[in-house]
Amino acid sequence: QYASFGSICLHLFRDWSAEADHVHETVYGRIIDEVKRRLPIPADGPPPRILVPGSALSRLPFELMMAGYDVECNEYSAIFVNVVDFL
Repeated sequence: QYASFGSICLHLFRDWSAEADHVHETVYGRIIDEVKRRLPIPADGPPPRILVPGSALSRLPFELMMAGYDVECNEYSAIFVNVVDFL
């Protein structure tokens, strides 16, 4: 089940632990590089706005925000949303 305790633990480990940094770089790094290529942040003016649907525990939206984008994330699972509130 997607929102089970085990699934939440797996997502927390995969998305937020230092031990899984290689996963962040392999998965999210490629996405972020492509976003930067297709939506460069202008020197003058607001940054591009990005919607991240199905954001799980919000690691990708966090990384995009840290890169300078205006990001909104959306997650269907109320359990995941509640966990993100505590991160």
